[in-house]
Amino acid sequence: MDALSRRHLLLFQLDACILGFKHLKGLYASDKEFGEIFATCLKHPKDDLLIHDGHLFKGTCLCVPKSGTREILVHEVHGGSLAGHYDGNKTLIMFEELYYCPGMSKTV
Repeated sequence: MDALSRRHLLLFQLDACILGFKHLKGLYASDKEFGEIFATCLKHPKDDLLIHDGHLFKGTCLCVPKSGTREILVHEVHGGSLAGHYDGNKTLIMFEELYYCPGMSKTV
């Protein structure tokens, strides 16, 4: 599966599973971690950073702004409907396969 297909599939799955998922699009511009990156990518996409359907991606990983959705996604990866019940290390590995958040290893 190519990178574009993986990004599209991830967005489709999250939209179906996470209530209010689309609101992330509106958080990027004012987010402390992603605001500048998002503004830059709107003008000049970089090699590993791009905007797809209004969402910011680093490679094939969705950038998740600091919000309640970030905690929901961690919970879902840890033991929710998107995966099984994993310990902290496995949860972090699984999370980082799909999502990008600076400093996530300290949070999980």
